[in-house]
Amino acid sequence: MKMNRIWIAISLCVCLICLGFTSLEGRRRVYYPDASVADQGAATGRSVKNLVDSIGTSAEVTMVFAHSGSGNTTTYTFTTAEVIPANITLIVENGVLIDGSVTISSPENIEVGYKQQIFASTATITFTEPGIISAMWFGAVAD
Repeated sequence: MKMNRIWIAISLCVCLICLGFTSLEGRRRVYYPDASVADQGAATGRSVKNLVDSIGTSAEVTMVFAHSGSGNTTTYTFTTAEVIPANITLIVENGVLIDGSVTISSPENIEVGYKQQIFASTATITFTEPGIISAMWFGAVAD
């Protein structure tokens, strides 16, 4: 009986992840934009813009930029500029690049490996609040 409950709980979590979100600690929702969307700044499919618009500016949530696992990198391209508000914490997995024009409230809202590049060399990133960043986020190499 205990094993059935565990299996049901795991199945429910997998279903929620397939829908693009899940719950952490029963409070914080986690959203996964679809890397295959051509313009993450346009309101199509599970783009970052669609998710940001549906989340709003009051709910504290996490958005995970996931690596697809095929190839060395997964690129999330913002052909149309997008603003990601302060209530959204970004987790950028290793192997993910963000390209295009993005405004992020603060570098403190980004969870990423210290030596990990997360922005493509052609990206235009704007922070609206001060914070500590790593030059390696932009492709700098420690020699």
